[in-house]
Amino acid sequence: MVSISCQKLQSIKRFEMAAELWEGVGQIENAVQSYIEGGLWERAKGCVQQMKNGEASKRLMDYIDKNYKVRAMAFLKQRAT
Repeated sequence: MVSISCQKLQSIKRFEMAAELWEGVGQIENAVQSYIEGGLWERAKGCVQQMKNGEASKRLMDYIDKNYKVRAMAFLKQRAT
């Protein structure tokens, strides 16, 4: 049920609300993805910092950083055009 609700929220660009729902049911990776889609980088990092699994936490932090850099570069390229 949560999955359907979150997908619906994402489809109408309510990324923060979807991420909060994902977070509430322990679906941290999905929450992080929703925060990223909404450009909520600090919220994504805060979500990951609550994790107890160090390896998964590091992997998700790397994922957030990589996505941030890719989106920042795309933004800069778009402005330069």
